[in-house]
Amino acid sequence: MRKKLILYFKRRNHARKQWEQKFCQRYDQLMEAWEKKVERIENNPRRRAKESKVREYYEKQFPEIRKQREMQERMQSRVGQRGGGLTSSAARSEHEVSEIIDGISEHENTEKQMRQLE
Repeated sequence: MRKKLILYFKRRNHARKQWEQKFCQRYDQLMEAWEKKVERIENNPRRRAKESKVREYYEKQFPEIRKQREMQERMQSRVGQRGGGLTSSAARSEHEVSEIIDGISEHENTEKQMRQLE
């Protein structure tokens, strides 16, 4: 009886692992297809032109939006330059730690400003 029970649980466990593996593979395939679709839609030249036109209009009406966007782009470019060789969120020096803290505080301040605008 014990051998049958052990065999039953082994088979059940093996079947579950196979099902999970197939499920994960299918999920990965669908996710990849979804990301390609989204990327294709977002990189559409007509859409980009329309977005830039709308952005320019609103930035003329509300100059603080332009300032926020430019600040955000600057922060992202800094992170891109600095974070290229870093693994995870490890900082190599005190300067990088202070930059990270400054970035977080700037982000919090922009969120506060956006909440005040609402």
